[in-house]
Amino acid sequence: MERRKSARWELQRIGKLHLDGTSYPIGCLVLNVSEAGALIEVGFSEVIPDGFRLTVEGDVRDRRCKVTRRKQRTLAVAFAA
Repeated sequence: MERRKSARWELQRIGKLHLDGTSYPIGCLVLNVSEAGALIEVGFSEVIPDGFRLTVEGDVRDRRCKVTRRKQRTLAVAFAA
């Protein structure tokens, strides 16, 4: 049973996580995206804080994200309003 409120689109684009208090972004792969959030692949999800900004190659938006689920190498995030 699908629980998502909006459809997701496969993306497979390079992204960057901008963490508060740091100068250098962390590279990631944005696997899919919807109007409400995204699924992101990172090296180790345990080191990523619960909130950060996400930029995606080819997209001018800078989105504030909140982690909703973690697995070893992936983060499910919701976009902040």
